[in-house]
Amino acid sequence: MSCMKKGVLLFVICINCICLQAQSVEDVQKIFPDDHAVILNNNRNLKLYFKDKVPVAETMEQTHILVLNDKANGIYNKYKVFHGSFDELRSLEAYTNVPEGNKYKKLKVTEIKTQNATSRGVFYDDSKESVFDFPSLFKGAIATEMHTEFHKDPHLLSPFYFTSYMPVVQSKFTVSFPSDMQVKYIIKNNINNAIQVTEKKSGRQTVYEFTATNQKSRQRYGDGPSAPYYEPHVIIHLASYKNDHNEQVGYLGNVDDLYKWNQGFLNEINTQASPLLKHLADSLTTGLSTDKQKTKQVYNWVQNNIKYIAFEDGLEGFVPRQAADVCTKRYGDCKDMASLITALLKLAGLNAYFTWIGTRDIPYDYTEVPLPITDNHMISTMSLDRNNLTIIDTGRRKVAVSNDFKFETKNYTQLMVPAGYEVSYMPANYHYKNAFFDYDVKYLQTSGHVTAVQEFKSNVMLLEPKDFNQWNETVKELNIQQKNQVVLKRK
Repeated sequence: MSCMKKGVLLFVICINCICLQAQSVEDVQKIFPDDHAVILNNNRNLKLYFKDKVPVAETMEQTHILVLNDKANGIYNKYKVFHGSFDELRSLEAYTNVPEGNKYKKLKVTEIKTQNATSRGVFYDDSKESVFDFPSLFKGAIATEMHTEFHKDPHLLSPFYFTSYMPVVQSKFTVSFPSDMQVKYIIKNNINNAIQVTEKKSGRQTVYEFTATNQKSRQRYGDGPSAPYYEPHVIIHLASYKNDHNEQVGYLGNVDDLYKWNQGFLNEINTQASPLLKHLADSLTTGLSTDKQKTKQVYNWVQNNIKYIAFEDGLEGFVPRQAADVCTKRYGDCKDMASLITALLKLAGLNAYFTWIGTRDIPYDYTEVPLPITDNHMISTMSLDRNNLTIIDTGRRKVAVSNDFKFETKNYTQLMVPAGYEVSYMPANYHYKNAFFDYDVKYLQTSGHVTAVQEFKSNVMLLEPKDFNQWNETVKELNIQQKNQVVLKRK
């Protein structure tokens, strides 16, 4: 306990030193002239160690926001710290240092509200957010937030991002661990080597330090991909450690370690016979001759009868519910639907498996990032034959454009030619094709009508910034075609 108190004391002293040595408003404005505020320092210290012979971790994080002009007040006051059952918030302090002549007046945040954090598509989980407002964010003020968290399970460590919703002058991520642990890191989106890495050893401790300076505020768009696709960040994972018998224990060093961890959540799932499920499986598949027909019938029944509701409290975010319970309650999340589909297929005599996958919100793959952050979705996989697997599943801008799907459209536009008029000009048919899309328009003239048939086919799901210029030129060309007109004249 005394060591922890010393760590916190050193942490606070360092914060005070940073504030005293902060760059002037004028210096920072030269670098970021169009911004109202910047994150002057964002430092996270992650420490891995053993507690009761089990790996655990804790972080101490500190953030300092320098206000560049009075417009920041009302924009950047609200601040949130996220935590949950696996990341226990141990302490939180926030205040604003307001300049008064050559000194600063410290205004403490007196009200911090902790509430459930909402997630898109999730009815309930154990994520929390501690929310507060920084007071008096006027020019020259420095807002400070510092908190500590205890991480009960280092399988679930979060990446560290070097960018934020405002510019970041300096960010530093420090990771320390004993010699009995093997810790690896993966650096993503390190454009122009903005992230610098140093490694130090001191006795039995190893320290990794990742730093970056003068990072512009991140740009996010509703039709853009998720942040991990393009924002610079570092992923830390404990690969292995030595136990008391000096044996090397795999933790998250490769895909096999991840599989063993995930498999541990399934050991007690659907182990008991269920007459309810057996009757349902038989009723769904009786009279069907092929495995594919049976699979389709089970899948469709679950889709039509089980309502998607995500309720993920603690380990419920990883452990599927029993298939019989899901069938009885008629609701569940992706894991619960996978549990029911898998159980029904097995009862129908088919070989089905639980399968973790990552949606397109996640840019990682298991070969590079064999970690829980690489998947966010569970499905059921069924082997139909020896060679095939069928997946069953319910100008300023520098960020790629993400489409939800490729698509085709076909539109008909019909012009009625009024009595006493005739067509004097009709545009020529037009066809255009490139890597992005196909466009085709045909003009058909029949008695009393002119019909334009337009077909559009999208060929891309992710439009990269390097292709923006070519895309824009293509759109300009198509816009010209869209403006073509049919001309009528009196007879």
